[in-house]
Amino acid sequence: MIMLLVIATMLGCKKTSDKQVKDHEPISESEYQAILDMEILDDGPLKQDKLIASNEINYYTLTSSTGRNLYSEIMEKGPSSPNCENCAWSYRWDFIWKWDINESGGQCSVKWINAKVWFSYNIPLWVREQEVSFPFRQRYSEWMRDVWSRINKRTVIVLQETALLERNLMELPRQNCAELDRRIKTAGPLTSARINTRIEAVAKGGARDWMFDF
Repeated sequence: MIMLLVIATMLGCKKTSDKQVKDHEPISESEYQAILDMEILDDGPLKQDKLIASNEINYYTLTSSTGRNLYSEIMEKGPSSPNCENCAWSYRWDFIWKWDINESGGQCSVKWINAKVWFSYNIPLWVREQEVSFPFRQRYSEWMRDVWSRINKRTVIVLQETALLERNLMELPRQNCAELDRRIKTAGPLTSARINTRIEAVAKGGARDWMFDF
């Protein structure tokens, strides 16, 4: 059974306006809707130019030529942690949110909010795939498409919630500067909690017992 490893690290920027660098215009309504409607790909990582800072793919090599040995090799070499032992694949996401404000007469408003997400994937690379029978290769390809689909379902959740953070903070009304600062700084942890809750609700599945048939 494939299990999911998700480690989320949040980095909240300190509010020092003279040191902030604006990466992009905050997410617009149309861009937010496009993220809500993103297609779930099954052939590689998703792209989103504003929010995704990087997609790093790390491979662990599989050299087996039989399904039973492939299964065992994944058990031996696959990602492992206290949350996920002998996974076939895993990924990590990190995000940072930063901002600048307009201040006048003790009242503040949001000048801009930017968020960026980093994704790092750990997936198998089967180097002897071309040496085995076509049915075996075909079944493995189907399985890898399912792996990417499962990864990207979770990636979409991260992007949706990060885009929502940008949109919601940009819509905050002018208010007391200390209160605005508090609301901005707590938005990141709240976003992370929502992401984790939604990811937990996504079915893990993805059994690889089919490998015993080859």
